[in-house]
Amino acid sequence: MPDVLTFAAASLIIALTPGPSWIYVIGRTVMQGSLAGLAAVAGNTMGIAVHTVAVALGVSLIVRTSEAAFTILKVAGVLYLISLALRTLRHGLKTDGPPLPPIRRWRIVAEAAMVSVTNPKVALLFIALLPQFLRPETGSALPQMLILGGVHMAVATLVTLGLVAGAKRLRSLFLRNGRFARWFRWSAGAALLAMAGKLALAQR
Repeated sequence: MPDVLTFAAASLIIALTPGPSWIYVIGRTVMQGSLAGLAAVAGNTMGIAVHTVAVALGVSLIVRTSEAAFTILKVAGVLYLISLALRTLRHGLKTDGPPLPPIRRWRIVAEAAMVSVTNPKVALLFIALLPQFLRPETGSALPQMLILGGVHMAVATLVTLGLVAGAKRLRSLFLRNGRFARWFRWSAGAALLAMAGKLALAQR
């Protein structure tokens, strides 16, 4: 068995670090409610699962060793974050009218998964982190990496569920106060643009 407990502690530190997934989960919860936030959590967990399988199968090594692959994934992530930001900012321009139109939950799941999957830094983090907690003497590396990936999925899910619970408190203010609603949309859009800029400058 891999060093699960130590890895869980490291995963908690990573999961508590704000990133694009944080912004998306909080934004969906405030603008659309708890069920939308839970859909975003599910999507984020699916994205982590994709990274886990990719690392276990060695696919993510391509991102690490190939400048072109890293750049393609990074550009895709940047463009996707920008598209989400522009959509949020567009509705933030409204001075009146209803809240941001609801997005279907299946789409929220897909968008949250894409936010995670198109972040090459997550793939590189998995590549750098998981092997440190493997114990080759106890068996094959593949099942151990899948176990560790499952641990990180569980930890990240618990953290993002906490974000939903916290963001839920802002939901009523968002619905009652038009000024706060516009400010929140602008803030969420600006934060996504900032994350896109940070990702654009990321190096392997």
